[in-house]
Amino acid sequence: MVLPTGQISFNNVNAELQRGATAQLSASDNWFYAMGNKANPSESARGPGQISLNDCRGGYYHYENGYNITPHLGVGAASWLPSGWSDGYSGGSIDDTFLSFNIAIFPFWIAGDGYSSRHIGSNSYITFTSGSTQYANLSAANPPYPKIMIQAADNSFQRVAYKYYDPMGTLNVRHLRIRWEGTAATGGTAGSPNMVWELTLFSDFTTPLYQGVADLLIGNMSRSGGQNGVANASSYYVTYGGAANSSYTFYSESNGNSWFRNENRHRAGYPT
Repeated sequence: MVLPTGQISFNNVNAELQRGATAQLSASDNWFYAMGNKANPSESARGPGQISLNDCRGGYYHYENGYNITPHLGVGAASWLPSGWSDGYSGGSIDDTFLSFNIAIFPFWIAGDGYSSRHIGSNSYITFTSGSTQYANLSAANPPYPKIMIQAADNSFQRVAYKYYDPMGTLNVRHLRIRWEGTAATGGTAGSPNMVWELTLFSDFTTPLYQGVADLLIGNMSRSGGQNGVANASSYYVTYGGAANSSYTFYSESNGNSWFRNENRHRAGYPT
């Protein structure tokens, strides 16, 4: 929710501060600027408990541990099809394939470029530039495209759903959320996943310019030892653990380069 003009306090809600705004937090609020610069020179100019957009990369604030750090639709099988979502795939178990989503008005910034296509692999990775069916010898360089790996290995998916949302009410779709239900094997049963994740890819154009931001919420996760990281075509920007019931926020500098990671966090300011 964008704070209305003149509102300077809020209590345990998702909120987005517009540029230049300052908000006063009560003692009970569990907010903090995980992605911000706590040593911001303007900090001394504000009263205790105040925060502003300048304290946070991307302009969004983050809840600490315990708030929506597991998938919004549950850690196991969701009731299908979730209300408000679109069906990407639910035709049974499938191995070594990918789904493609092309959203020209909503580029996702990674590896120095904005990509309109996202390719959702059954082996639990998302690639940009092109889709991939690679399942063996996965690494930062394989598949050879910019990518996000989520316990990537020889897995399979049974159901995939997605939804778009534009919180600003304009033609610019601000984020794409993907729900992936699969199995840590070459086949499984729809509705009985042992791998579940939701990934939200944000469209950011400011602070910094063309920033890449992604939220990952992991539920059930029987796969261990898979590939976990945000990478360009040949090397990881950042890696992470990828355990069950964990969450991560990934964010970059301008043009989707130099990625960073926060654990057990999610990005506030967008609806579920």
